[in-house]
Amino acid sequence: MMGRLDDRQSSLFYDFCLEDHVPKDHLLRQIAEVLGLTEVRQKLAPYYSAMGRPSLDPELMIRMLLVGYLYGIRSERRLVEEVHLNLAYRWFCGLGLKGEVPERSSFSKTRHGRFRDSDAFRMVFESVLQTKGHRRGHCDHL
Repeated sequence: MMGRLDDRQSSLFYDFCLEDHVPKDHLLRQIAEVLGLTEVRQKLAPYYSAMGRPSLDPELMIRMLLVGYLYGIRSERRLVEEVHLNLAYRWFCGLGLKGEVPERSSFSKTRHGRFRDSDAFRMVFESVLQTKGHRRGHCDHL
C-alpha cells in the first residue's frame, strides 16, 4: 500500500540532535574549530550599557554576519530568514532548534551602531589567524 503524508502519526516528543545534522566536512564546522570569540566579547563590553534591556549577544551577531559573508547573503532581511531556516546556520550561531533569531531591525541597529564603532571584525579575523597559525606550528613540530 502506498503511504500518504497524512497517514503518518505525529510524535509528541522527538529525539533530534542538531549536531548530527551538520555534516562533518561542512565549512561552518571548520570555521567553528578555530573561531574563538571570548576576547572579542571582552573588548566589545564598553560599547554596551549596564542599564536597559538586554542587548543582542555580540557573538551571535558576529556569527550571523560571518554566515552572510561566507554564503553571499547581502540582505539583512534574507540573512535573518536563512539563519532561521537553515540547520547548519542555526548550529553555527548556537541557536539550537528553539533559539530566537534576532529581528532584522535589531540586527541592523546593532550592526550599524556598536559594531561600526568597534574593531570587532578585525579582532575576529586576527584571532582566527592566530589560532590557525598556532595549530599549524604545533603540527610542524610533530
